[in-house]
Amino acid sequence: MQLRQGKIRINRKEMREIKRMDHAQMEQRLTEAMCLGYAAGKAERDREIACAAEETGRRWQSAVQKTVKALKGIGEKRKELLMEYVKIELEKEGICRK
Repeated sequence: MQLRQGKIRINRKEMREIKRMDHAQMEQRLTEAMCLGYAAGKAERDREIACAAEETGRRWQSAVQKTVKALKGIGEKRKELLMEYVKIELEKEGICRK
């Protein structure tokens, strides 16, 4: 089986094999195909979730950085130290990567 243009294509050899299958063999083949598709879809979804979490972490970090820079009465060293603590906490939560 090949995936072309978003559709599964079956060649003649595979078609002959499918025609000769009994019920149990066909059930097993379809189950394997479904499991492969499910695993591929799950992996894609997990990648999308990880990307979304990373983007959220960047937004949080950016928002906190702007807020900290706007604070008055705190020196630059303290602001840098505060940003490091925020970054460490975001990494612990899995929102932002190192």
